[in-house]
Amino acid sequence: MDDEKLLLADYEHFSQGLWRNEETGERRVSFFISLVTAVLAALTALLTGKFTTLASDQINNILYGVLSGLLVLGIMTFLRMINRNKVTDEYKDILIYIRDMLRRRANTLQDYQLPFRPRKHNMLRGGLAETVAAINSLIFAGLIYFFLEQREKPTLPYVLIAFIVSYVIHGILIIQRKSKKEIQTQTFRAGTGAILINSKGQILSFERSDFRQYWQLPQGGLELGENPLEGVKREIREETGIKEDTLRLIVDEPYLTVYERPSEYRSKKTGRGQVHYWFLFEFLGDEQSITLGDKKEFRDWKWTSFDNLIHETHDFRKPVYRELSKRYAKHLK
Repeated sequence: MDDEKLLLADYEHFSQGLWRNEETGERRVSFFISLVTAVLAALTALLTGKFTTLASDQINNILYGVLSGLLVLGIMTFLRMINRNKVTDEYKDILIYIRDMLRRRANTLQDYQLPFRPRKHNMLRGGLAETVAAINSLIFAGLIYFFLEQREKPTLPYVLIAFIVSYVIHGILIIQRKSKKEIQTQTFRAGTGAILINSKGQILSFERSDFRQYWQLPQGGLELGENPLEGVKREIREETGIKEDTLRLIVDEPYLTVYERPSEYRSKKTGRGQVHYWFLFEFLGDEQSITLGDKKEFRDWKWTSFDNLIHETHDFRKPVYRELSKRYAKHLK
């Protein structure tokens, strides 16, 4: 059952990440389209001459500046959409893999399959990146039009060529959106973590030896076949020096969390991220027994609150610690 809980925790984490990623992309494109629409309406009013007495040279300068600014913003939005598509595809692949793992573990689900079809890229499928690509190409074609018109040269063929070339370049970038640099590992490491509290409801936090001024809770990876509760006791002993007989387990059922590491913190050992069983203990021993253990992962310790710990830890740990603080709020200060 522990394996299924890990898989379900992974699935929930990536499902939420997928929808957050999708919603963020949609908001960015909606803002860009609204801005382009408003600017084009203003430029139309400017060109009709109803609301301005500006000279033609001044109007042209405004047109060049505004359209250039829109194009720069459009390119930035487009690149963000490429990255969004890449993350979305990664999350979908991971979710499909987890579903398959769960299906293999349940005999009753052996024939249960959703009709997923292999993804084939289509530049004209109408995605957000393609929409931004079309808008950018129109803006670029507009710049070419005004540039040629000023010089009284034929415009239509060159404008069409400009639009096609721009859209093709965008399309090539979309097709090649998957990074050539492979992530070292896509695995998630199974581990345990401990929340140690005293009689005042304060939590015991530790300053890392390798990243000074960054504090965290004791945690570590599970060994092959190791029971999570035995694993967390081992990690506490190795990392803090605290012995099992000075601990009282407060909540029997562990709480599962998942987090992803930033790319610069990933390795073959730590994987893409970690899935942790969290246990809540009360520390009953003498503070002199906190020796920081044999691993020397930590250089200092202190009693603190979750709010302070969240402020002092790495950014990628903050969501997990916020989740834990809510989960065990009634036991804390």
